[in-house]
Amino acid sequence: MAVIRFYDLSGGGYQKVDGKKYIYIQADDITSACNEFVRLFNVDPCNTTCDCCGPDYAITEHRDIAAATKFDRSDWDNPEVENETVSEYFTNNDNVAYYAWTGLTEQFKDLVG
Repeated sequence: MAVIRFYDLSGGGYQKVDGKKYIYIQADDITSACNEFVRLFNVDPCNTTCDCCGPDYAITEHRDIAAATKFDRSDWDNPEVENETVSEYFTNNDNVAYYAWTGLTEQFKDLVG
């Protein structure tokens, strides 16, 4: 399984999922994650709200949650600063959400909310 990162580009001037700029979904592939995104939020992440703004989300696939959050946990302007851990990242930011497949319950579980 991979972790798919959805970064809200605020197309049309607003966030599509209230309060969540970064959403991570564990899934087999981008298509599966996009389908789960629609199920969870009733929002199509592949949509373009405004033609002049471009797509609503930047969608990328990563091997795990550490790789998916690496850029967001770092301070690229100051490489001397130590990166946040994954746990610190989710604890310190209320504009992120991570949904992972639990398998046992055959449902997705919000791991940070």
